[in-house]
Amino acid sequence: GMTSLHYATKQGCLNSVKELLELNAQVDSRNNNQETPLMFAAMLDKVEIADMLVLAGADTNATDIHENTIMDIAQSKGSQQFVDWLIEFSKKSQKIPVSRYLQMLKAKSERDELKKQWAKTNNGLEDI
Repeated sequence: GMTSLHYATKQGCLNSVKELLELNAQVDSRNNNQETPLMFAAMLDKVEIADMLVLAGADTNATDIHENTIMDIAQSKGSQQFVDWLIEFSKKSQKIPVSRYLQMLKAKSERDELKKQWAKTNNGLEDI
């Protein structure tokens, strides 16, 4: 099942996440789908919570029961701010293999290009 840290992350309760981490909550605890609190942050585009979890030692290379990575989850949920944050984090930490980092950059570049094309064909509207 889910832990208190999962619930606090899911609800976006920054203070609760902080308190739980200070009480040594298991940062990489997993639910029945093998999802970690960091994966919940990715699903919900919660960058501030992700920062806290990573500083507490969360595994950015974890996968869920379906072998989805943190990046896969963020991209599938449209969590653009989180995707950008993870790319920046990976540049700083180098914990993500170079080949995966290059895939992430390519995906971001392709998304940015699609947004530009969309804006041109839709009178400058940026939302897809």
